[in-house]
Amino acid sequence: VVQDDEYENIKMDLSEITLNGFQLPEEEDLTELLANIAEIVPEASKNMHLYDSKYVWEYYALGIFFFLGLIMSTVFMLATFSTIYFKILSDALIDREQYTILKKLGMSKKEVETSVYMQVGISFLLPTIMGVIHSLVAMNMVGEILNTRFTVQLIWGIGVFTSAMIVFYIIISTNYTKIVYGSDDHAKK
Repeated sequence: VVQDDEYENIKMDLSEITLNGFQLPEEEDLTELLANIAEIVPEASKNMHLYDSKYVWEYYALGIFFFLGLIMSTVFMLATFSTIYFKILSDALIDREQYTILKKLGMSKKEVETSVYMQVGISFLLPTIMGVIHSLVAMNMVGEILNTRFTVQLIWGIGVFTSAMIVFYIIISTNYTKIVYGSDDHAKK
């Protein structure tokens, strides 16, 4: 949309074309009607679409984006999990002696578990927040590119990611507790 005086300037350099469009309320005979119009109007078939045919590319593009997104998210989640797993469990082996001293001073298993869950939780907090922020930004950009909204898919993706992180957090915290608390039992045997 331009101002009238700007339109007059643009019109001097170009030829003016008038396009007329029409919409039929019933879609039953559209294929035959479009074929008849294409025979009469030269090169009309390039600019005529049935209602659903103009969305076919978008449908397949969305499928491709979802498939690639699923593969990439799986790879990144596995990489994140393995990195966190080896980092935290290597810290557990280093911290084993400190927890042995704390147990000798009277720290109960419940207190050790609380300490471990807090320590491991801090290590999980930043990757989880960054993953959620990345999902929000990435899905917003893909939505802008494809001119659509991914609200439901975004909620599902963040829910699955957060659930996987919680399950992994519980598993790794349990393993950490076994390493630091169970070390005296293995040493006595």
